[in-house]
Amino acid sequence: MAILPTSTNPFKVFTPESMSATDAHALFVDPFTDFNKIREPGHTIVDGPRGCGKSMIFRYLLPDCQCLALSKKLDSISFLAFLVSIKNTAPNLTEFRRLKDKHAELILNEHLLVIFSASKVFQSLSNLELPKTPSVLSEVRRYYVDIFSQSLHNSGGNAPDLAKDCKSAQDVFRFIMKICDKLHAEVAQYARSLAFVADDAVPYTSALCGYTDFLLPLLNSLPCLSFLPTAPVYLLVDDADYLSYPQTLTLNSWISTRTKVSIKVSTQLQYKTYQTPSGLPIQAPHDYQSINIA
Repeated sequence: MAILPTSTNPFKVFTPESMSATDAHALFVDPFTDFNKIREPGHTIVDGPRGCGKSMIFRYLLPDCQCLALSKKLDSISFLAFLVSIKNTAPNLTEFRRLKDKHAELILNEHLLVIFSASKVFQSLSNLELPKTPSVLSEVRRYYVDIFSQSLHNSGGNAPDLAKDCKSAQDVFRFIMKICDKLHAEVAQYARSLAFVADDAVPYTSALCGYTDFLLPLLNSLPCLSFLPTAPVYLLVDDADYLSYPQTLTLNSWISTRTKVSIKVSTQLQYKTYQTPSGLPIQAPHDYQSINIA
């Protein structure tokens, strides 16, 4: 049993996302026998009502907690997980409803979800304790030029030159996060501009990033960095019920794609659909493992 300091307010509400690794590790209790299935590589959808511990499980899977729980260094843990929390900052723009039943709706919603996820990944990387050595900085600079910049170029965008004040790996990852946030702001601004025209005939001229041509190359290249584990990458999409219907279709298409990246999804038993944009459903256990912790 975890004992909190006497100065801690016993009535304070703790959210897993805001917990330190020390607190999350101290308070985590393995809630059910299927927990190890979530830890294993492969796509997983975890269903359960609010408050049953789904977010706490995802918090425990993050690298800082894994290092603490296993007494291992970052480059030695068995998977590298990133949290994409939908509930508090949902990439669900109501303005996109004006594009309903149009091809652009799916394309723009995938771009929005991809950029939102990428921003969370690089925010997480920028918060890790990484070696502050010239070799590590050189590695991350090459990652920016060879992987991120090239992937953005392939998606119709242009990455700026790396800022001169990027003097650590964390600085470079934070720089990438800000580029993703700028792309997110651009598509959000475009969505809002649709409210001022009658026929939605507003051309979109910024980058369009997809899962396979942008996000996957970024994630697949991370284990090649010497200071990160040579292990599977997990994308933890928490509270996926808050995604819009087109974004849920998009996420399902990611799950239907067999890649080295494992997508772990949590829902509050209100997941909007298991269909993909092509109309075909994702099914357990063929496409993902289904776990209900109600």
